Amino acid sequence: MSRQKLLDVAANHGVDLRTAALQFSAAPDVASALVVGCRTEQQILADYTSMQTKIPAEFWADLKAQNLIEQNAPVPQMSPAGVSREDV
Repeated sequence: MSRQKLLDVAANHGVDLRTAALQFSAAPDVASALVVGCRTEQQILADYTSMQTKIPAEFWADLKAQNLIEQNAPVPQMSPAGVSREDV
């Protein structure tokens, strides 16, 4: 897998790759918590902001279409317009 391909897909969708990585890590139902390391208040705020950011479903679909993640990989549940199901 190429990091550049991931960066290209993220850029095409206006998604921060770090944000996507954090949310992808939290998507599976196999864990009840995601523990992210940080040393500063700014890192804590950045992590919180990343977890609150809406990522469109098309981003995850594009990753799967380009075989950058597994077809059956769990992804954060978003509607195509980038609205979380909880907001609908």
